[in-house]
Amino acid sequence: MKNTKHALSKDALKLKKRIKRTQAKAQWVGFCYLIGTIALAALACLPMVAAAGPIGVGLCKETAFWSGIKFDAASLKSVDFIVRVLYALMLFAVVINVLKSFGKLGWLYKKKASKTYGYDRNVLAMQKLGKIFSGSFACILIFNLLIALVSGANDPKALVEGAPQFVPNIPNVLLLLAVGLVFHFVFGFWGAKVSLFPIEEGVGVVEQKRMVGRFAPLFRNILQIAAVIGMLFFFIKMNTVGTIVNNVLSNNIADITAMPALVGNAVQIVGILCFMVLVKHATAITEFNLDGARGKGMKNFRVFTFFVFLAFGALFACQKFELLGAGLAYDEKAVLIIAGIAFAMFVIEVLMRKAPGLPEEQAEGEGEEGEENEEEVVESDDVDIDFYLSDGYIA
Repeated sequence: MKNTKHALSKDALKLKKRIKRTQAKAQWVGFCYLIGTIALAALACLPMVAAAGPIGVGLCKETAFWSGIKFDAASLKSVDFIVRVLYALMLFAVVINVLKSFGKLGWLYKKKASKTYGYDRNVLAMQKLGKIFSGSFACILIFNLLIALVSGANDPKALVEGAPQFVPNIPNVLLLLAVGLVFHFVFGFWGAKVSLFPIEEGVGVVEQKRMVGRFAPLFRNILQIAAVIGMLFFFIKMNTVGTIVNNVLSNNIADITAMPALVGNAVQIVGILCFMVLVKHATAITEFNLDGARGKGMKNFRVFTFFVFLAFGALFACQKFELLGAGLAYDEKAVLIIAGIAFAMFVIEVLMRKAPGLPEEQAEGEGEEGEENEEEVVESDDVDIDFYLSDGYIA
């Protein structure tokens, strides 16, 4: 097969040039995603929150997460140890993602065609590298949020004498957001404009261009990022997660399960779970998928903003009108703003649910390609790049 020469028609030569341009674009975008994933791993070593206590949340000097760690019974059952574990898990995840990214370079720089995947391996590798990058970005944001909440940031009730109080390390947070969002928007937008080259039986190679626009998802994704940042800002202001953690560690379960505190605690737990999904979606390349509004996962943000609205709207009503008594003492303004942002984004998501729309003729019969290819058993997957473009193959 390697020595076989295939005669190409004029149209096939033009298509070959298109394939090579697409491969080059996918390689460049994928490589930039790799650089971004490495950069995020480096930024994860910086403390995103500053502590007035001994807990380490970085890899720099006295903030190293292993410095001063103890493994006695008291230390293992402490906020200090929980924070160290969360930080270690975050570092482990971002390092694994860097290694996974390097593992995709083989496909990213393939020049030959594949009997199973045709000419699409470069694009598939680029998309996978984008998912890995966004996974690292979301991981750093989520774990640092958990560290801040668990350690009692902005929660005076959670503090005891000598306990550390965390506040955002603004320069490091801004640097993380700047790097993460620039890579996310620039290469998500650029990588979305790629073609696939499915091989149709009896026809040969067909260029499948992006059939939907990119500006609607870009606009919606910007709103999603802004909404998530706004909701998290006010959630950090009103939360009492630090108190919940301290009560659990001290076996003071009665204060957690007593009404109406139980309702407030449940709302916060639901909120954290929803915020994790929202952060993951907002930082992912889901909005830039090739299928537009019909793409996988496009309803996630809509569904979970509605859950946030219900949870925090109910919490506000219970506290404002004392529906459960006078035991709730959250920042009413912050709770209302969270519910308001969530509701506004839910409405926007509903209004934009069909944007960007996919042409009807494109939507019919989608997803059928590739299933037969996956069942094909081949000894060698690589073929010459001209193999599928030749008149002999089509005939």
